Amino acid sequence: MSGRTKAAKAAEAEAAARALRAKALTRARAVARAAEAEANAADVRARRAAEEARAAWDLWARADARAKLLAAVRA
Repeated sequence: MSGRTKAAKAAEAEAAARALRAKALTRARAVARAAEAEANAADVRARRAAEEARAAWDLWARADARAKLLAAVRA
């Protein structure tokens, strides 16, 4: 083999390696974006659940206060 052929093969191998690295980086970025989107969606769901829990607690507290008031009036 001549030096030029070895250099050409090395250059091809390096180009192929760069292409694979670029493809892997693109895929990793896509996966990271998808994971971030899922985390954001989970955060929204958690915030909504917390809001619903607070609303339910407020409703219970009002009902409990009314029941105590009614019990006091009847006593």
